[in-house]
Amino acid sequence: MKLKLTLFLLFAIAIFLIGCNNQTTTIPTTENITSTTDFLTTTINISTTTTTNITTTTTTSITTADVELLNIEIDESSLEEFYDVFDFDISEIFMYLNYSDSSQVRIPLNSEMLSTGDNDLLTQVGIHSITVSYENKSLELTLDLRDTRVFEVVFKDYNNYIIDIQYVLFGEGATAPTEPTREGYVFFNWDTDFSSVEENLVVHAMYQPLFYSVTFDSMGGSDCIPVNNVIYNTLIELPTTYKEGYIFLGWFLGSEPTDRRFYDDDLVTGDITLYAHWEEIIYEFTYLEDEYSIEITGLYHYTENLIIPTQIKGKPVVGIAEKAFINNSNLYNVVLPDTLEYIGDYAFYGNENLLNVSFGSGLLSIGNGAFYGCKRIETIILPEGLTYLGDSVFAECSNLIEISIPFTTTEIGGNLLVGCLRIETMTVPLKSESIHYDFSFIHYYFGAFTYENTEVIPDSLRTIIITEGVTHIPDYAFYYCDLVFDIIIPSTVTSIGNYSFMECVHVTNYILPEGLLSIGMAAFSNNDRLTSINLPNTLEEIGEQAFFDCGLLNNIIIPEGITTIEYLTFGHCSHLNNVTFPSTLLYIKNNAFYNGYKNANLTLPNGLLEIGNDAFNQNPNITTLVIPDSVYKIGSNAFLNSNWYNVLPTGLVYAGKVVLGYKGTMVTDQVITLDVGTKGIAANAFINNPYMAEIIMPDTVIYIGENAFRNNSNLSSVTMSENLIKIETYAFAHCTKLQSIYLTDSITYLGEAAFYNCDLLTVTIPDSLEEIGRSAFGSNDNLATVTFNTSLVTIGDYAFKDCISLTSISLPATTETVGIQAFANNTSLISIDLASVNSVLTSAFMNCTSLDTITFPSNLRQIGEAAFTTTKWYTDQPDGSLVYAGNVLL
Repeated sequence: MKLKLTLFLLFAIAIFLIGCNNQTTTIPTTENITSTTDFLTTTINISTTTTTNITTTTTTSITTADVELLNIEIDESSLEEFYDVFDFDISEIFMYLNYSDSSQVRIPLNSEMLSTGDNDLLTQVGIHSITVSYENKSLELTLDLRDTRVFEVVFKDYNNYIIDIQYVLFGEGATAPTEPTREGYVFFNWDTDFSSVEENLVVHAMYQPLFYSVTFDSMGGSDCIPVNNVIYNTLIELPTTYKEGYIFLGWFLGSEPTDRRFYDDDLVTGDITLYAHWEEIIYEFTYLEDEYSIEITGLYHYTENLIIPTQIKGKPVVGIAEKAFINNSNLYNVVLPDTLEYIGDYAFYGNENLLNVSFGSGLLSIGNGAFYGCKRIETIILPEGLTYLGDSVFAECSNLIEISIPFTTTEIGGNLLVGCLRIETMTVPLKSESIHYDFSFIHYYFGAFTYENTEVIPDSLRTIIITEGVTHIPDYAFYYCDLVFDIIIPSTVTSIGNYSFMECVHVTNYILPEGLLSIGMAAFSNNDRLTSINLPNTLEEIGEQAFFDCGLLNNIIIPEGITTIEYLTFGHCSHLNNVTFPSTLLYIKNNAFYNGYKNANLTLPNGLLEIGNDAFNQNPNITTLVIPDSVYKIGSNAFLNSNWYNVLPTGLVYAGKVVLGYKGTMVTDQVITLDVGTKGIAANAFINNPYMAEIIMPDTVIYIGENAFRNNSNLSSVTMSENLIKIETYAFAHCTKLQSIYLTDSITYLGEAAFYNCDLLTVTIPDSLEEIGRSAFGSNDNLATVTFNTSLVTIGDYAFKDCISLTSISLPATTETVGIQAFANNTSLISIDLASVNSVLTSAFMNCTSLDTITFPSNLRQIGEAAFTTTKWYTDQPDGSLVYAGNVLL
């Protein structure tokens, strides 16, 4: 309707103006107007001199020379009290255009009538004053833009019960409902602020508990302190009270016998007073007394429940006499007081129906056979402070399942648990003056006096707990506990002895405490089912064979600080797949991982110095080997039978900087030149080699292993390293063509028989060497000259025995000892100057039949048997004379 009225008005105005000016008028056709809406927004420009043209624009304007826009005003009827800022459209507001001819046009507002800043305000909540501009006319318009979103506020109680639901406009506050109540609590607040709601809220009631007091009326007994600040509906620990001559029956809600008892699991719901109830004790005991104490000697008649009082006649009960309750088949339960210090021999012997014994905290000793044959007892928990257990104390307690012996027990008699065939769990202190530390504690408890007698341990025993406080686990402590599944080691243990857990074949895991310092020899060996064990960071020493033949052990982390892996420590651990070596490791001893390394990769840590004989032998899975440059010593067959070794080509074989030997067969008179940088020659590297004629060592070599060139019958030339430090035993023994050797001044160790049975002609002992090893140069038939250094201290046993070409020896002043048979059978030896030697040992010059000149020092103090008796010097002494060697009478 508005559309038709507007069109009619426009046409009427146009015709009127045309008539007044007698001008030709062009009226738009329907082809010029695309829609009624387009027509509404058409601007009509009327001129007195031109044809009227109507064009489409965003506003409607009537402008002539005689008609002008006087003002603009808002159509108040199009205004609302407020608008939703999220759904506001400025075109919903209209204004009037008032013209000079009294005409009026109503048009909607649009964003072009507003400034950029005002347009921005129309997207914001608030009351805004904006300026509307049209054809140089303007007006101020105030708009109230609100966020009209509605949010749900749910009030819930502590148990999620819905107290109230309210719907609140954005930014407005919800109204707190009536404060809820909760038994035993007081409401104090809501957990979420709802004064200005901008989202859906769940608000929970918050409470503070009410606190109550529990007081105790001991009814003539010892006083008990009230318990205050008890939270509603919680438990309290009920105190104990004592009344001479009475048995405490418990706490009750009243003082009358009919009042209900208040138990440990009853909840406090308000302030209460609890009353002690008592039963007078009618003493049925016989006893002995002295001035200070009471000893129970028996009963007047049989009873099922025996409660021994702390006092009789005001005197403490301190003991139970020998055989006090022997063969009492009526006793079921026994309660012993804290004042009791001792239980005599056989006190409860043969109490076959006794079920429970409660031991007092003051108990110090239990005599021989005290509970022997108490067949129905299942649990024995002995108190801390107990120091003595006699022989057979719990023997033949055939239903005993668990026993706990405190750390304080220092003496335990034999046969403690003989015949306890159902026992499953033991807590033991591992110390007793009665036990010799060379067999299993557990065997001792069950009546064995040798660890070989394994059948005495009952098949039922599954768990052994070592008491807290134990610091050392003795040798053989749990040897051959082959049916035990769990052994729990306390946090206080610092050392584990030899064979301690050997043959515990059912244990799969041990937890070793931080603080443990050492593990003894074979401590865990032959633990067939052991799969894992933690080695604590405090560990400093692991003994030989410690984990030998633990065939299922698959992972081991050797802690930092360990420097040595001993002989067979992990030998025959055939499933050992992952080994973490510490950076502190220096020595891997013989057979350490013999048949005990499953991984394909073996990387040893930097800093490692020595690898022993057969250390990783019989580990075929090893295919990759990384040996650090720090290693200078590798024993014989260290990596034999590994895939790494098997695929090596013919020639010299190296592991790191150590030559292991020669793979394949050498040619006759082979000359071997070791690589520059070589540090060591492994044990047995070239043993029994009939082809090598010469070996040339670079000056980087510091070590020659045992038997390295032994029985090299063709070896005639050796170029030694200038920096060589150590020559091991039999290194060049039986090299029968070797006539000369240069021993450098860097050598500090010359091992047994190092050059035994060679063909040396001369030898110069370097200044760096203080001791010549046993048989070092023995049986060198052509050795004619030996030059000793000025630092030599000891000539070892047999050092030059059978060197039949030696004629003269002059020892330096530093020499102190000449060993057993050191020069025996040197038949060409004529003279020797012993310089400052103080000990010549047995047979040192035996059969030196040409020796007639001996210079004895004044400080000579010891001469062994037959040291000189077969020398020419001795046989030339006149018959019947006293023979002196220096100041020593022979």
